[in-house]
Amino acid sequence: MVIGPDELLKRITEDEAGKIEQLEKKIDDSLRASYEGNNSVVLDYDIFRDIRKCTVDALLSKYRQAGWSVNYISDQRDGDYYEFKRKEKDTYRDVPWA
Repeated sequence: MVIGPDELLKRITEDEAGKIEQLEKKIDDSLRASYEGNNSVVLDYDIFRDIRKCTVDALLSKYRQAGWSVNYISDQRDGDYYEFKRKEKDTYRDVPWA
């Protein structure tokens, strides 16, 4: 049976569902402990060790849909990390003529 790339990504994500749940709990706990309403929360890149990039992308997509701006920061001095910030509202969508 031939498998396409979309189906394969879906199967990989399903196979790693347990890892995703554990990682989601770690992220949620970190956000809960550090977020104060207007600051950013930094999570070390190593939190995603041993997890496929496509799975990490799917998980971070869920956080983006939930209202977070998630950015990967590459820093040779301090080490790579992900920055979670509250998503800014799109001010252009708030005007009646847009």
